[in-house]
Amino acid sequence: MAPNDLVLLRTALLITLSILLVILLFRRFRRMIGTRDTPVVQHVQVDQLNVAYHPPRLIVVMTVPHEQTIM
Repeated sequence: MAPNDLVLLRTALLITLSILLVILLFRRFRRMIGTRDTPVVQHVQVDQLNVAYHPPRLIVVMTVPHEQTIM
């Protein structure tokens, strides 16, 4: 490899790793904010639980104190 090729490779790797680091930090920040700001369910009551073997499925019907989305 010529010296210019090594400099070019080094520059490309530095740019790629910098972009990857920014993406990873942004994902971690977004996950941290999401877990901090998402309210925790205080009480959940399981009303119905159905298991199907073919196709494999688990269906759970729950009651929560007020309307919300549970992921």
